[in-house]
Amino acid sequence: MYVYIQTEPTLFTVGFHSPNGEWHPDSDHPTRKEAAQQVAKLNGSHEAPTISKELLPPSLLVLNIDICEDENFQWLRGIVEATNGDLKTVDHLRRKANTARNTKQLIEAEKELKTFIKDHFTNL
Repeated sequence: MYVYIQTEPTLFTVGFHSPNGEWHPDSDHPTRKEAAQQVAKLNGSHEAPTISKELLPPSLLVLNIDICEDENFQWLRGIVEATNGDLKTVDHLRRKANTARNTKQLIEAEKELKTFIKDHFTNL
């Protein structure tokens, strides 16, 4: 089964994992939408796949992106929703980061959000 992963902030790589866990890249795409379309095509569908646990990125990848950037946050929120996570907490922590009045508050808010995400993925 083909999936895509975010390999850089603006690069999504389509590929598959062999039974031994080795990653085999197929193609690179500048947007998540294009990568999802390629995954759908390679998996024999014309529709973009829905979020499933198999498509979740490693939590370290999520923790290394700018999770308060709008597109990344909407993607993250979709994953949390698809895995029955607490959306109220995610939204609250993002608002806290967005309304921080200084760098220290921003760092603390982002740290809390990243801890929440890490805990959520660990508990899946």
